[in-house]
Amino acid sequence: MESKRERMEITADILRVARGGANKTRIVYKANLNFGVVKGYLERLMSSELLIFKKPRYYTTEKGGTYITQFEGLRKVYSINVKVTPQTQSLTNEL
Repeated sequence: MESKRERMEITADILRVARGGANKTRIVYKANLNFGVVKGYLERLMSSELLIFKKPRYYTTEKGGTYITQFEGLRKVYSINVKVTPQTQSLTNEL
């Protein structure tokens, strides 16, 4: 069973598609979204200055590029298998 993508992953997908410029249709298809969902994301990303719109395309900003880099770094960290010991378990419970 596949899990739903998290908001951060969808954001990264949109920003990756728009790196070299992309219209809304390309973003919808390449990021595997629908037009209703992508509209909200595009508005949020532009208000956060991660994405800009220069007619007729959306472009990832430098700040958006930083988001992608940091997201990929976090993905690598979380994909590392960590051996759970009583000490790390208690630390996890404190967080």
